[in-house]
Amino acid sequence: MSVWNPSAYLRGAYGSNRLRAAVDLLSQTKAATQAANLNVQRVLDLGCGLGNVTPLLQSAFPNAFIHGIDSSQNMINVANKNVSKDHSFNGFVHYSVGDISQLFKDKNDIELHQNPDLGLDLVGRYDVIYSNAALHWVNEHDKLIPLIINNLLNTGGVFAFQIPDTKNQPSHVLMQQAVHNLCISGDSTKRSVPSLYTKMFGSNGSTDDIFNIGNNANNKKNADADAYEAPAVRIPRMECEPVDYAKIIYSAEAGTGAAGAAGAGAAERVLSLDHWNTEYMYHLPITPVSVRTDEAKGPERGHGHGRGRGHGHGQMTEEVERFVWPSEHPVCGFTRSTGLMPITDYLEKYGGEPLVSRFMCEYNSLLYDEYVPRSQSQCDSSSFSSCSSSSSSSSSRNKELQFNVLFPFKRYFCVVTSKAKKD
Repeated sequence: MSVWNPSAYLRGAYGSNRLRAAVDLLSQTKAATQAANLNVQRVLDLGCGLGNVTPLLQSAFPNAFIHGIDSSQNMINVANKNVSKDHSFNGFVHYSVGDISQLFKDKNDIELHQNPDLGLDLVGRYDVIYSNAALHWVNEHDKLIPLIINNLLNTGGVFAFQIPDTKNQPSHVLMQQAVHNLCISGDSTKRSVPSLYTKMFGSNGSTDDIFNIGNNANNKKNADADAYEAPAVRIPRMECEPVDYAKIIYSAEAGTGAAGAAGAGAAERVLSLDHWNTEYMYHLPITPVSVRTDEAKGPERGHGHGRGRGHGHGQMTEEVERFVWPSEHPVCGFTRSTGLMPITDYLEKYGGEPLVSRFMCEYNSLLYDEYVPRSQSQCDSSSFSSCSSSSSSSSSRNKELQFNVLFPFKRYFCVVTSKAKKD
């Protein structure tokens, strides 16, 4: 099973791109607390990761105690190490390992902040609950969000979260497509998908709509019971449309969730809702790789002796430097440390490293077709002939040019302000 790799998650351009959304969310979170005249004393960071947002939270709320939880022990270890080095925190920061999904195992009306399994071991509700790119890893948002608002958020408090809106984004759709292609690669008819695909993503008895059967909550409703197979792999992404999150937040009754019984909705506690989508345009750098090969130079030389026979002296060759794109597309580098992990984990258990390698090769091939590298100077790909393994170009020219991949990435933001106490 893969574990969170802190260095890969925040490596190079990937880290700065991910941090941008966190800053944007925090900006609106602070604005909401100011509009509510809220004196922020306690902040909960759900899915805090490495704690890289903690200094920003502390700057926004300088008088607050900040409590971060994350399900990854590796991430929490790094976060605690950073706290021990930074004396400016002055004991106002605490990190602990906890799984947000553990909210589901308890009844709706218990004091969830006293649940040691969740990591919320410090008694008291929170004035601000902040969650950047974490809740999409958890199922059943129709139950999770009311639970957070009703059980963890203080009166007059602010709950703010951001999740990638990647349901229809090629980078994530192609993950499923790559598995599909892998399964039918040996099938000349390409009409049937072997059991691996249906085991991973479920099946409604048809392979025509492969992009909708991975995380579709309505699969079972739309399929015959005998034909339906529940998915074993969930690609982390939004469960519903933005308008549906508004319905969840303003609903008087929470979804049934895993417990099988509806709980109280958050409508009675919600004062205002501010939510929006932002599509970021990430520029991911990519560098052509130099490959040197011996190639024939000119026609073969020889001395003819009647009827075409001759004593050949061999064909002259010269060393040629070619440039090819690296095997890993930069978008794969972006997703490999996050959303791709559930797929590679399952494939490794199913068929070992060879199967994972085949999948990665197919996924990267699809990405190169979808996200074509472009020259930064010319904003097109004409300066580099192809992204295939046999592509080549002038050595000096490719050395001088800088290439990148334009990667549109949509995110959903939501800021909820709860009602203050009545006088």
